[in-house]
Amino acid sequence: MDMFDEHAPWQLAASQVKVFMVDPDFIIYGDEAMLSRMIADLKRRNIDLAVEMGMLYGDLKCGKMEGYLDPTAPGTLVNRLKKLGGELNHVVIDEPLFFGQRGA
Repeated sequence: MDMFDEHAPWQLAASQVKVFMVDPDFIIYGDEAMLSRMIADLKRRNIDLAVEMGMLYGDLKCGKMEGYLDPTAPGTLVNRLKKLGGELNHVVIDEPLFFGQRGA
């Protein structure tokens, strides 16, 4: 997580970054200190936070592949971010048409 240090050697690149995307599992299950450090540094650099996640959910017969999610995941993710002072600015939808069609 050195990239979120104030003196990390990506100053020029960071100045061009508008959005930083992480896996939702990092926000839900990741180390709280690491997540807090990332949130603080992204805020300092004025970089928006994004996650990629499925937007479909199925029952026990389908929906166990990419594009699907646990229906409690978005709320859990947003609540953890809020608790740590973060804000989710963007959600990237994970292949809902391809996997939604195949999983139906």
